[in-house]
Formats: sequence, C-alpha cells, structure tokens
Amino acid sequence: MAGLWIALALAALLVLARLIYDFSALKVTHIALEHPKIAAPVRICHLSDLHTRSFGRGNRRLQQKVAALAPDLICMTGDMADRRRKNARFVRETARVLAAIAPLYYVSGNHDTYVNKRKNRLFGAVQVRAGGGEAPGRTERVVHIGRTSIGISALSDDDDKDAALIARARRLRFKGEAFHLFLCHKPEIYPDIADIGFDLMLAGHAHGGQIRLPGLPALFAPGQGLLPQYVGGLYREGGSALALSRGLGASSRMPFRFWNPPEILCITLQPSKKEDKGC
Repeated sequence: MAGLWIALALAALLVLARLIYDFSALKVTHIALEHPKIAAPVRICHLSDLHTRSFGRGNRRLQQKVAALAPDLICMTGDMADRRRKNARFVRETARVLAAIAPLYYVSGNHDTYVNKRKNRLFGAVQVRAGGGEAPGRTERVVHIGRTSIGISALSDDDDKDAALIARARRLRFKGEAFHLFLCHKPEIYPDIADIGFDLMLAGHAHGGQIRLPGLPALFAPGQGLLPQYVGGLYREGGSALALSRGLGASSRMPFRFWNPPEILCITLQPSKKEDKGC
C-alpha cells in the first residue's frame, strides 16, 4: 500500500513539474515553406493567443526571443487580450515594443473583439507602429523585403459565426504577383476558403489543443470541439497553406497548458528549388 502512495505522489509531482514548465517555457518552432513567388528568403515571426500573459517584466523574455530570430515581419493573429482580464494597454505596449524589431501586423481575435466592444480599444486589422499609433488596415498592403514582394491582408474576427466569417473572407480579392499572406484568427474556416487566392494563411485560436497527453492527438480546441483537425504546424490544401500557431497563453476560463508549451512560430519563406534536369 505504501508503494502505491509513493507512486501516486511521484506522479503528482511529475504532473506539477510539467504544469510549471508549460507555464514558464517559451518554445520556438521553425517551419520552412518553399514557393515560386519568393525571390529571397523571408523570415516571419508569428505570435498568437497571448491572453495578456507576461513573459518577464514588460514581456522582456518574449521581446528578446523575437529579436534573436531577426524576423523581417512580425504577425499577430489575435487574442493577445482576454475578455476577462481586459488589459488592452498592456497588449498595445507589448505590440509596440515588438514593432521596434520589425514591421508588425495585427489582426484581432474573438477576445480582442469583446475588449473593443467594451470601449477598451485595442486593434482590428492594422499595422502597428513602434512610435505609437496604428496605420489603418486596408484590403491588402504590399511590402517589399529585398527582392520579394509580400501582399498582406487581414480579416478581423468580429465574433462572427463561421458562416459569416467565411462569407466575408470570400469577398476578399488577391491580385498581382506578390506572395499573398492572409491573417485570420480562426483556423477552422481554412478548408472553406483555401481556394480564394492567398498563398499562406496565418491563424491561432486552437491553443495547440491546450491540454495534451504524450503520444495522443489533441483532445479539444476552441471552435473545433473534440478531436480537432487543426491544432498547430503547417497544413496544405490545394495551392495554399495554413501555418497555425499553438499560442503563447491560455484563456482565463482555462488558465493552464499541459504538455503543450507556449510557442513562437518562426516561418521562413524560401525560393522554390530548381529541378535538376540532369545532363
């Protein structure tokens, strides 16, 4: 009997240690994507679902990790705020500090939309400026990074049902020869809009499944329910791709993660390799 109690105590300690690790760790995941529209490598730092979490005073650890990656672009795909914590000023300051590292583009998630409705103004679909203030969002903004042109568009989550969000997405137009980067908080709409013309969609919302068990698939994700299809990483559908962040925090409704550390997603866009035609 004593052996059983010892085993249970050790198991509890291991679970506690893992919870502490998953609360404090800050993991960087690297993804590479080749595409014929990319003339020279472009590095994108993708952040999502902070839920007003702080990694050190003033989010210094997050800032240092992002700076060390030397990104060409930083993209935030929503829920950096939390509807119950409502600390919009903290999120704005975090975004502006990061915008001093590289151009930063932000699209709101469902929690941000709630904060906005409460007149605690955050962001919609905008470029954030390091010196303060936000540039108004447009249908698509083309930025030039070396010899590569990136067209950036964003669809804010106005707390719509999926059908309404899909309908709004399908009204977007992606024109020209630029690589089309599309920011949207909810990944579950991806299969319904994969054919609208973007090359890469960035999304969050799923929290990587939030609570995971080793060797098993994700059990639950917001917006997808049990056994979700989209939890994190790179997905492809036809000629487009989805890069899904596992997120940085956890909502106040379920304020912990397990076997699923906070993630900075680093995406490197690369030119397509030329085929070897032989002799």
